This record gives sequence, structure tokens and C-alpha cells, in this order.
Amino acid sequence: MTHYERLGIDRNASLDEIKSAFRRKAKRTHPDARHGAPEERKLESQEFAEIVRAYEALIDPERRAAYDGDLERRARRFRETESAPLADFRKVDHSRPNVPTKGRRDKAAAFWFLMVILLAGVLSDESMSNTTRVIVVILMVAIVLFQLVKR
Repeated sequence: MTHYERLGIDRNASLDEIKSAFRRKAKRTHPDARHGAPEERKLESQEFAEIVRAYEALIDPERRAAYDGDLERRARRFRETESAPLADFRKVDHSRPNVPTKGRRDKAAAFWFLMVILLAGVLSDESMSNTTRVIVVILMVAIVLFQLVKR
């Protein structure tokens, strides 16, 4: 909801219109105006704070110009991205569903299979010294831990 919508005014409203709209909304939503349940008063105080924030942004000409510029940028970005998903949808080949988890599962299975084969080869190789064997096993454990943390 924009500040203009929050105050119930048009985007090209004058300062007097902004002031009168603020006073009208403030009377209705001020937390001290009603004596309700604490939950209702909390909601009213939040709404009142939003109305004050909108008033402060719109009553100052510099802040209002900056806010209007920001609204324009957001609207332009929304218009540009609104049509993009439809265009991308048309470009995608929907005859083959894209299932990224299956490919990830296959890669993980291949990784673990390769680690088991390498570990078996390192442990069964008698020509390798114990120091080299320990270094290779430590490197393999580091790779496995890195893969686990990366997930």
C-alpha cells in the first residue's frame, strides 16, 4: 500500500489535502481515541504509526519527490518483469520436464562411489607408505566433509 493510498488521497494532492486527510485518519486511528482490548489498541497504534510515516513523507516536498521517484522506479520494474515470465514460459521446451534433483542425486551417488573405490585402492596398495596412505585418507575425508558442508 502506498502512502497516498494509506491517506486516501490522489497522487497529485495539494499540501492542504494531505493535511486534512492526515487529520481525518489520525482521529480515527489514534490509539488514545478508543478504549478497546489491548490487541485492538496495538493494531490501531501500528496503523496510526503508518499514517504518521505516510504524512511525514508526503508533507515534505523533497521527501515526496524522492518517494514519487521510487514509486515510478518500482512501477517500471514491475511492468518490465511482469511480461518477462510469460515470454520465458514460451521459450522453454515443456515436452521434457526439468527435474534438477535427479541430476543432483546422480552426481552425489557417483561422488560417493568414486570415494569408496579410491579409499579401497589406497588401503589395499602395499607399495604406498603409511605416511602417504594417511595423507591421502585425510585429503579424502576433507573432500567428503566439504561436500557435506556444501549441501
